[in-house]
Amino acid sequence: MGGNSITRKNDGWIRDLVEFNCGGYRFVFRQKPEVISRTYNQHKGTFYETTEVTVADVAPNKVKVVEAAIKRICWLLSFAGTCQVIPFEYEYPNGSGLGHSISASGEVQDFRPAFEMVDGAQLKSFVEQTYENYTRLELSRKMNVVIAYLAQAERQFQPTEVRLILVFVALENLKATFAKLGRLPFPI
Repeated sequence: MGGNSITRKNDGWIRDLVEFNCGGYRFVFRQKPEVISRTYNQHKGTFYETTEVTVADVAPNKVKVVEAAIKRICWLLSFAGTCQVIPFEYEYPNGSGLGHSISASGEVQDFRPAFEMVDGAQLKSFVEQTYENYTRLELSRKMNVVIAYLAQAERQFQPTEVRLILVFVALENLKATFAKLGRLPFPI
């Protein structure tokens, strides 16, 4: 993911920051330099930490709210990049060494993203415009399931038959959840 803001690194400048304003908080995503310069080919097909997210002024009783918001942003970025974007660890308060981590699996993938991932302004616009609707529909329409199926369908070297099955299942999921919400006659 490219940035929409520039920061100074050593003897140069790098476009490595994207700031998302979602759910009443400002989420600052800072990419590793090798991700921006696209010199991470040796990591393709492996799990690789690409980004650090910081959120300022989080009250202790809002940590879970912020964590849920980061997960939502990651799901939206997963859709944009048609790959898994996984938040797997956090530290609160910053610098305390206290935190939480989960076991995560995934791999660096840059096959056929839905959005141009180096355009941070486009990604920022997409996430900020869709965040509220995603939040409203994520449970009732099982949006994370749909995005997960679509990301799996786009994995490089995935057999065509498996791609088709995953896309059809995602479409059936959308159709079924739409029918349930609208009380439409639909055999489930």
